[in-house]
Amino acid sequence: MTVLTKPAPAQTAFAMSDREFLEFAPERKSELIRGEFIMASPAGHRHEGLFAFLLTLLNSYVHKNDLGVVRGSRTAVRLGVSGEIYEPDICFVRRERSGLITPTYIHGPPDSAVEIPPHSSEHDDRVVKKAGYERAGVLEYWLIHPERPQAEFYRLIGVSYSLVPLDDNGVYRSEAVPGFWLRPAWFWPDAGDPNPLPALQELGII
Repeated sequence: MTVLTKPAPAQTAFAMSDREFLEFAPERKSELIRGEFIMASPAGHRHEGLFAFLLTLLNSYVHKNDLGVVRGSRTAVRLGVSGEIYEPDICFVRRERSGLITPTYIHGPPDSAVEIPPHSSEHDDRVVKKAGYERAGVLEYWLIHPERPQAEFYRLIGVSYSLVPLDDNGVYRSEAVPGFWLRPAWFWPDAGDPNPLPALQELGII
């Protein structure tokens, strides 16, 4: 295995097998994409604010309704396609499929995956990883931009993703997480990080 000798300003990549990745990947967000080891640069402020908001909402809702397991951005997901092991920003595995969760990674596709793409990885998240999730059968893929008001919600229809529009109230209603919904207007407040408390109240969690 090639040894990384110095950090790169955005992402660093070199060839690696699935086995090597699961055995040697560092304690830092990294992925295997098309057989290449990718180590991302540290996340930005807006990314982390949106990540914390979404994780709080989804995890709280799933726990309250005993729907399954929510994991954050340091959980490796082995999709079942050689050379493709991702660490989605957030993923959900329903309770009936919780046997996929091993002590070190998820062995199979989650029911939903969320990516919050920084500029350095937007192409991978929007094109390469979207196709990987689609091939693996991930039921829903949410792509939410941290800097600009842009949220895309994809649902697997047959073997292909379809972009799902918001309803007349500006709400996205999930099918992978039964009863869960999101209002993208929450994501980008005029100042500061999005506040989960009003959203948790609207969702009936608190």
